[in-house]
Amino acid sequence: MSEDKSDEQLNEMFDTLENGHLSLHATYLGQLCIAWSLLETGLNIFLISMMHPSPLKTSVTILNNLNLRDKIATAVPLAFQKQISKEWYSEVSTLLNEINNNLRPRRNRMIHDTWIGDGDTVYRVQNHAKVVKAQSHTLQMSFESIEQIKVSDICILVIEIFAAYGKLNELTFQHPDAKLIDRASPKTDA
Repeated sequence: MSEDKSDEQLNEMFDTLENGHLSLHATYLGQLCIAWSLLETGLNIFLISMMHPSPLKTSVTILNNLNLRDKIATAVPLAFQKQISKEWYSEVSTLLNEINNNLRPRRNRMIHDTWIGDGDTVYRVQNHAKVVKAQSHTLQMSFESIEQIKVSDICILVIEIFAAYGKLNELTFQHPDAKLIDRASPKTDA
């Protein structure tokens, strides 16, 4: 009986989410997650290509133990070492900088901050504890920053992430080592 009641409570919660103030934002945040995972996959393929001729299992083992910032920090010098032209490296470096210093922080705020809805208005709340200068130039504590977010704000970020993914793929497959990589996933050792 308790399972049935628990299921009823979950269904009520999901109905509230689906019909609440945040439902449209939640849909586009889901698209943001999918776009980001595609970009991370593209970065992994780029890195595997740059690590060639290392065995695929070795490359994947290393990559699966790095966070995105570490992957980018690894990708820049690998791209420099294996550059096919100064222009190619410049494009790679610029793109990785854009991903790391613009797209990543914006994506993190969208995913990790708190979302609240008030009628047709939706806000993203970033919780923190820091000392800031007030308008009177005196110091005071700040515990949150609140920003109104429109669905279009999320859509723009999703489009920028897809564009970065496309550019990264283009740059990856300009490199001759990318053409040598076996695209099959490494099999699990039995």
